[in-house]
Amino acid sequence: LARAVQGAAAEMLRGLNRSGLPVVAADLPSGLCADTGRVLGTAVLARATLAFGAAKPGLFLREGPAHAGRTRVADIALLEPERAGLERLASVLDDSTTRGCWPRLPADAHKGTRGHALVVAGSRGKAGAAVLAARGALRAGAGLVTVAAVPEVQAALAAALPEAMSVALEADADGRVHLRSLALLDEWLAKADAVVAGPGLGGGAAAWPLVERLLAASRALVLDADALNAVAAAPPRERAAAFGDRRKAGRSAPVLTPHPGEMARLARTSTASVQDRRDELAAALAAELGSVVLLKGPSTIVASATEAAFNLSGSPSLATAGSGDVLAGLAGAALVRVGDPFEAACVAAWAHGRAGELAGPPGILAHEVADCLPHVLASRCAR
Repeated sequence: LARAVQGAAAEMLRGLNRSGLPVVAADLPSGLCADTGRVLGTAVLARATLAFGAAKPGLFLREGPAHAGRTRVADIALLEPERAGLERLASVLDDSTTRGCWPRLPADAHKGTRGHALVVAGSRGKAGAAVLAARGALRAGAGLVTVAAVPEVQAALAAALPEAMSVALEADADGRVHLRSLALLDEWLAKADAVVAGPGLGGGAAAWPLVERLLAASRALVLDADALNAVAAAPPRERAAAFGDRRKAGRSAPVLTPHPGEMARLARTSTASVQDRRDELAAALAAELGSVVLLKGPSTIVASATEAAFNLSGSPSLATAGSGDVLAGLAGAALVRVGDPFEAACVAAWAHGRAGELAGPPGILAHEVADCLPHVLASRCAR
């Protein structure tokens, strides 16, 4: 459709919605724009949508998710879009496209060969964020996890997650990481395969210098929560230089995991604008910073400068405190196990959503999502 539904057709769609009967949409809910996800006058509210051949972007954008319901893609042996002379359609992350994406461990694996994740997280009153990020990394199969945090967080970590190691960072007067602590990170950066930074850091004077230091390191990197807020608040020239230098040095693209509010700060726009232009803004930020952007929310999108995918897993159960911290830790472990930042972000997005489905109905806790990850990821192992 290119114009609003009118007349008898519009009345028919309104009648379907008033009927109270479950509706399954074939290819696309009638009345929904396939490209933008905007409702053209009126549109079917489907319980589920079966897209034919390829998913249409409108299923995942703006009003699309509310009208499409659960979306699945049926292979009907169409030509690949490029071979058919079409622009690339939306890639999706679902049960079929993620099979075989998780490397199987060899029989002689040990903790030293399964990767070491360094988590820089937590501050006074926000120790739980560090614990959950570390738990996400461990449950996703990282062999070793070290949490670099202020002493107050260290104590909580030791009680809640004895499997994780920790290193003390000096705290400032507000219980956040002090600038003097940054030099202590270098030793641990040398030991780590991937770094997760930001959950519960709380900002402060050290936040942006910390992110700059991590961007300059040669380690795979996930930036979440307060690390993203530090990027958003950084002077534009410093921000461009830090990300540009990483790209020029040939280091792996950092993975950014914003929710819509954080994305709004990063893109210097409103949350409403983010929700209206999720695909455009995620791709633009990825291109600007030479990064991979995992923009959270219903129909999570993973975008680089050249490709994008929409995630079909997940449930409202994930709308709970700490869920994003688990995802950040999972993404760090995925960088270790998978390697390529875009592919790692894709498997992290899908596995996190699937774990939320398995954990149970709304009311489950974030650590329960993390505890479902081993089974979810085992189902993705290459045969």
